[in-house]
Amino acid sequence: MLNKVFNLFKPANWAITTSSEVGPHRDHNEDYVLVKNDKNIKLAILCDGVGGNNAGEVASKLCCEELSNHIMARKGRLSNQSDLKKIIQATHNTVVKQGEGNPAQQGMATTLVAYIQVGKQGWIVWAGDSRAYLIDHNQTLTQISQDHSFVNEKVLQGVLSEEEALNHPMASMITSSVGGTSKSLRHIGIKKVSPKKGNTLILVSDGVYGFISAQQIINGAQGSAHAITELAIKADTSDNCSAIVINLQ
Repeated sequence: MLNKVFNLFKPANWAITTSSEVGPHRDHNEDYVLVKNDKNIKLAILCDGVGGNNAGEVASKLCCEELSNHIMARKGRLSNQSDLKKIIQATHNTVVKQGEGNPAQQGMATTLVAYIQVGKQGWIVWAGDSRAYLIDHNQTLTQISQDHSFVNEKVLQGVLSEEEALNHPMASMITSSVGGTSKSLRHIGIKKVSPKKGNTLILVSDGVYGFISAQQIINGAQGSAHAITELAIKADTSDNCSAIVINLQ
């Protein structure tokens, strides 16, 4: 679990856009995005159903809805990483249980990345390889999350370079997910974030960042989430592609 703090200031408000597209080489969308905003809580969630498993589209939607329900039920009473870990674990347990109770959904799983702001405190949480980025006032893109994936573990160990990881045959293998089996949620990523006004937070599935450059993500974010997914589609992404863009005001 990661808990590095981005030492910036809390935004006053946000303007948010979302986009989730099937992509040119898929026949249905296993990604799902969800946004909630009330007096005490701001919440943006993006999930990407795990390919090769059953019912990825069910897992991603269920994860978004369960996580949202748990967080909104707290009514602003969410103060530390322990609370977040319990909520994500409970969400995981629900997805696993539903999969176990339905043969057509057996083993269904999803990645997760979310931005949660409760009062003055914000967090990025994730499991798997969907990503969160921040664009600062200098238009510099920084990856906040760190992929829970086989190749990223090898990069951190010094076994693979980042370039080798991109082209590795196991590049899509994740090492943590919501759902699957009871043991699939091996890692929960949590980072405190307090971005400045004028910054932008971006949540994306691997069908986006795996096919367009950092500069293209920056350029797209100046428009909307749809502009980012359109760039991925133009780049002939082989996957579903989803994005959430949060402009902090």
